[in-house]
Amino acid sequence: MSQYKTGTVDVNDGAAPASPSATPAAGGSLADDQYFYAVTAFLSAGETVGSAEVDATTSGSNNSVDLSWSAVTGALKYRVYRGVATGVYTDYYEITAPTVTFTDTGAAATSGSPPATSNIAQIVIGVGTLFLANVAAGQRFRRAGDLATYTVASIQTDLKLTLATAYAGVNGTGVNYTITKDFTDKRSYPRLNNNDRDWPGNLDDALVGIDNDMQQALGSDELFGFSTYIRAVGTAITFIEASVSTIQDTVSGTDFEIVRHAGGQIEFQPVPSPRSTHKVRFTNGLAFYDPV
Repeated sequence: MSQYKTGTVDVNDGAAPASPSATPAAGGSLADDQYFYAVTAFLSAGETVGSAEVDATTSGSNNSVDLSWSAVTGALKYRVYRGVATGVYTDYYEITAPTVTFTDTGAAATSGSPPATSNIAQIVIGVGTLFLANVAAGQRFRRAGDLATYTVASIQTDLKLTLATAYAGVNGTGVNYTITKDFTDKRSYPRLNNNDRDWPGNLDDALVGIDNDMQQALGSDELFGFSTYIRAVGTAITFIEASVSTIQDTVSGTDFEIVRHAGGQIEFQPVPSPRSTHKVRFTNGLAFYDPV
């Protein structure tokens, strides 16, 4: 198979900052009220959705709010959104990573609200990559060290592509990766791996590849099956038993026994008349066929 793996990539699971907290604090100019907050993270791929909501009530001399949250791997900055009604945020403050604390004193803020949805977990940002010329939709992306693979949905630029499903691995920046471009070498069809996000697509691609090879082989003297190459006598051959052993030429009606040769090749030999069905058994490396 051929692969593309030039440069490195940034990947993320799109999760919002976890474990936010809000506590009234002394000082500040916030009016006495209940304030609601949500925190987002900005990564190279964009902004996450808001975190779980937290709130704090200011009164008396406590007219500011201390906030904190858990760091997000790969975050460039954070936004702390504020509102005076649950779920309704009207303005925000930006905090440069790696800082994960902020005190809202009531200073001037920027108008805005957190995104309701985000697709950044599907976005892969490249560093030193050339995606446009080397990657195509339908190929398979895998972060180095991960078992899961993801289908490439589209390529935006040399430094940005979108996956068909959300990345669910560990966040990382400047990580190694591979994009499998094809599986033509030795007919290595896509293989299913534990935790694959796109296993239905992988399985479908493998079955389609096998089917295509089988169809092409029926027009030649070579048929691919049983995980090895086999040589067929005649054409238009179809299997009449799922257990292997016997096949049939649907044009002539001839049955063939399957004989294994040294080196892994399998040959189809016509079964002597009268026509009958046979099964193959292997004993001590030799092939025998027995009438059913």
